Amino acid sequence: MESISKTSYWLLTAVIYLSVIGNGFIDNTRSVTYPDIMQQLHLDHLHYGMLQSLGQFSYLLWALLAAFLMPKIGYKATFAVSLVISIVGNIATVFTSNFWLLMFVQVLATCGNGVLDDGPSSLAVYLFTKHPAVLFCIMSGVYGLGAFVAPLFSSFILKYIKGSNYKQIYLWMNIPLAAILIFLLCIPFAVKKPKTNPEEKKSVGHYLRSPLVWYCAILLNFLEER
Repeated sequence: MESISKTSYWLLTAVIYLSVIGNGFIDNTRSVTYPDIMQQLHLDHLHYGMLQSLGQFSYLLWALLAAFLMPKIGYKATFAVSLVISIVGNIATVFTSNFWLLMFVQVLATCGNGVLDDGPSSLAVYLFTKHPAVLFCIMSGVYGLGAFVAPLFSSFILKYIKGSNYKQIYLWMNIPLAAILIFLLCIPFAVKKPKTNPEEKKSVGHYLRSPLVWYCAILLNFLEER
């Protein structure tokens, strides 16, 4: 990695950790709202299961798109776009009562799950050259922090905002997401794009054709706790 100043290093470290916290927050706030969505929209168990399964599909979709986008437009733009799309999806969820339209806007709302999970890990590979094991373990821990805060945040909204339901949760959760977005927009990214070895220029498509990549992807999917 190119030499960067300590200030740039810690700013990017803050971006990585805040993004991972945002990922945990989005993922677990979404999960809390689904039982209420089922009740409010009178969904049967089949449709409720489809809504839950959408989270896995959305993760795969956005993670794949992030892999193509980061080398093209850079980390900063990719992270920012994912947060904007998530915020737009959250707002659209508030005004959506049709199930199939809800499925579509939830794909938008969960954009951060894929991008803010794999994107920060990609950036961390280039940034965490010293004490990588410790710093990557902290990344896992701060995801847990976001996941821990999410249900508390949701219960606070439901308890203290009169007549609130899942719509108010989706509306208010945009505030912390917008705060993360503003922070990353205001700082320079010393590491702008994933670095490639000039002697080995292989596309994302090349790796998608690797059986080992798909084996690891399937294995990780089975390890997911849903």
